[in-house]
Amino acid sequence: EMKIAAGFLLLAAGLNAVLRITSITWKLNGDIVAEWIEGAGDLEYFRDFRGRSNLDFNTGVLIIRSMSKTDEGVFTVEINNKIQGLVYSAKGIKSLHDTQVEVVVRPLMCNHLSQACNLSCFGNITDAGPVQYFWKRGEGEWKESQEDLDITNNEETQQIKTFSCNMKNPISEKESGPLDNPFNKQPQPLGPSGSGFMFVQCHEHVESVL
Repeated sequence: EMKIAAGFLLLAAGLNAVLRITSITWKLNGDIVAEWIEGAGDLEYFRDFRGRSNLDFNTGVLIIRSMSKTDEGVFTVEINNKIQGLVYSAKGIKSLHDTQVEVVVRPLMCNHLSQACNLSCFGNITDAGPVQYFWKRGEGEWKESQEDLDITNNEETQQIKTFSCNMKNPISEKESGPLDNPFNKQPQPLGPSGSGFMFVQCHEHVESVL
């Protein structure tokens, strides 16, 4: 399977070096992309592949520039009117460079009193293809894991200052910022009494009219 990034795709026909090419046709999902037949005219490109493709009819190599999602599918090639066994499956993949990646903690009220919490490596991975997840504890090394990371409140975990995650696909990767260890977070009192309520004494002023 070929991965389409925001660049170009090079498709090799896999030919024997001594084979003389008299005709070559590249197709995408059964539709002709480029074709050359000896003695029948110039090399021809079809549809929107004109202006962004180059076919070397001596080697059979096809190069397509400015690849996009619409270029997904199966590429096949016919050499000298014979279908070749080499098949390319092209899959578009979005770069993660512009993806905002962050570590999300659940529950939101996770703190030093919680027994266990869950961390999730969050980011928009639509059209990003297969994504791998890596986690780092404090200044430690990156270790491959899952999208979610369960943490338990014990002495070992309390020594960790931060948690970070990293997303990686076949063409790019993106790292989150560090999240402070929620088990080291003290809950903030919501009022002077610490009970979450603030009491205000009101005085009623009554004026008498004579």
